[in-house]
Amino acid sequence: FSPLSVSPAKLGADIVIHSLTKFINGSSDCVAGVVCGTSEFCLSLKDVNNGAGMLLGSTLDSLRAASILKNMRTLHIRMKQHSANANKTKRNTDNEKNR
Repeated sequence: FSPLSVSPAKLGADIVIHSLTKFINGSSDCVAGVVCGTSEFCLSLKDVNNGAGMLLGSTLDSLRAASILKNMRTLHIRMKQHSANANKTKRNTDNEKNR
């Protein structure tokens, strides 16, 4: 899912993890993700002594970050089309059931 269609934080989630690889980026030219939460939680991930981000790598290189940022400009268009395709598939499925 995309944060344009579902917002877990607004639904009460304390921590939200998004994959940037396919839907948000729009292509599979990089592998990335993002963790969203309170400032305290996110800073704890970067703790030098025991933060998970220090072990897993919390910073994306500038080339990949720029590519994702560039591709995010079309996210709203892509999500609108995904939704239209899903609605059309649902209508076609309903029509098949009613035959």
